[in-house]
Amino acid sequence: MLIDGAFSVSLIFNIVAIFIILGMFMMPRNAVEKNDTGTKLLKGMFICVIIGAVFDSISRSPLITGLIYVDRAIPVITEISGVGFMFLLLLYTDYAFYGSRDHLRRHIVAYAAPFAFIAVVAVINMFVGVLYTIGGAQGITIHGLYFFFQILEIFYLFIPAIYLLICSIKSGRKKFFHPLSICIPILCGVIVTGITSFSLLFLGFATGLAFLTLSKVDSRRFVDAGTGFYNRAYLDYILKMIADKKGSFKGMITADIDGDGKAFSEVLKEELPSAGEIVNMGKGRYVYFADTGDLTELNTAASLVNMGAEEYDEDHPDKILLRETACSCFKDDEAIQAAIKTLTQIEK
Repeated sequence: MLIDGAFSVSLIFNIVAIFIILGMFMMPRNAVEKNDTGTKLLKGMFICVIIGAVFDSISRSPLITGLIYVDRAIPVITEISGVGFMFLLLLYTDYAFYGSRDHLRRHIVAYAAPFAFIAVVAVINMFVGVLYTIGGAQGITIHGLYFFFQILEIFYLFIPAIYLLICSIKSGRKKFFHPLSICIPILCGVIVTGITSFSLLFLGFATGLAFLTLSKVDSRRFVDAGTGFYNRAYLDYILKMIADKKGSFKGMITADIDGDGKAFSEVLKEELPSAGEIVNMGKGRYVYFADTGDLTELNTAASLVNMGAEEYDEDHPDKILLRETACSCFKDDEAIQAAIKTLTQIEK
């Protein structure tokens, strides 16, 4: 039996995708990221790519043509793997930019609904033929639901990558990677697979994941392994954003302590809104960059930190000795320069 050229090309692309994913599986991870929600979502995307690439190759193979149920079942698995990848990318984007499991839980139904619909209809069609039926003199008979289903699936394959780009533009924080480096391979894979006879879908997914994973590895030099907060090296990035009036930061809270920094980091995580970012400057100094410039809100957040530290210290005497907290906002050029000066002095 002759092997089709499109199948050979698709097989090569899928094998390359699998090897890329296996290489990322073997990359070392630090203790902070090991059980992180974002890391678990990444692993889920890795698995989707491997499963999808394997079954995509099988579904295109001329060797399985005519086998009962195989012609229908294997493409369904491939399809679910593809939309499953995009579903997990939606979840990862939400968690990466909002850093909150609560925010993720509040939106998960909206993220999951199209994926669940696509998966359920694809499985039902395998047995009942609600989208199309095969057989008879007409060959394939397409039903009305098929067109709605195809439109929904195409949108779902584009939306997660676009959402990633929108979140990055909206927040002004690229998280050390340019979102286009992830979006372009994914979208190219979707488009090429849709308009040609060979599959670039899972290679596009794998390439986007490779850029994302490598950027996470590079960003570790900006993260304090003990607390999971950003370190002093990250401050230059923050200062540049503040000076250029880019990003979402509109105010800050500085805190100075004597005592257990790891214990204090738990207080900060619990009391401060997850939308901001915390920098551990070392020597007991912390800076929280907020997405609000309202001094009343900043002072309220600082008060919560003070109370949280006091409550912790009551249960664990002499663990946290909070010396002072101070709030400032970036309302005009003078305030911005004063904040930059304060941060530069703290850095020294």
